[in-house]
Amino acid sequence: MKKVIGEIRSIFLGSIGTIVETSEIQRRAFNSAFKKCGVPWLWEKEQYKDLLVEAGGKNRIQNYAEKQKFFLNSSEIRKVYEWKNHFFKELICSSSISPRAGIESLLNDCSKNKIKICWVTTADDQVVASLKKALNFYIDFENFELITTAKGGLRPKPDPAIYCKAISEIGIPKNFLIAVEDSASGLKSAHNAGVRCLAIPGELKRSQQYNEAEEVLESIRSIYIYQEKGRAIMTVETNRQ
Repeated sequence: MKKVIGEIRSIFLGSIGTIVETSEIQRRAFNSAFKKCGVPWLWEKEQYKDLLVEAGGKNRIQNYAEKQKFFLNSSEIRKVYEWKNHFFKELICSSSISPRAGIESLLNDCSKNKIKICWVTTADDQVVASLKKALNFYIDFENFELITTAKGGLRPKPDPAIYCKAISEIGIPKNFLIAVEDSASGLKSAHNAGVRCLAIPGELKRSQQYNEAEEVLESIRSIYIYQEKGRAIMTVETNRQ
């Protein structure tokens, strides 16, 4: 069935995973960083799926180290994280990546209907730059109103700080905003900032809890935008009866 979300003036695409699926590339990058830094860990796919509940690469490393009773000081954690980003960027450049199904159509619909597009992520700024370069055949990032990164030291999601910053900069009332997130931590970040959120779980994030979502969708293709009396109206296709 279709559900009317209402008039939308700006869409907040959340973490990297709302635009492109990178979970497996991230996992491989972490493992390469562990090997480079002499950390005796190897994160398998099922294990990494559970670790993804924790947002922020540094937090993920620190929390895992504490559980394993493997001491890493803040400098060592930062070093591992920096190498992880290095290998991640290398993998992005050497891999053939493309946007999630439906994202190009959604972005085109937003542009046609004058909906401001924002990418609200706390990823490393160099990682975001690498992804923009890798995806520029598919997506014109010049059409984005706002792209955030970790630059500025804001806390990672689920902290709402990055959404509060985006709301302030975009200058549009919250009732005309909608966020799209692929993880429970991203959803909580948007929700705690007072922004309605559609959850479209990533490949390794489908088992997470999305109770606070406006709707949980199977695909970005489930989002529709049309004009009604000069307003951009969003509807979504849900599985609810």
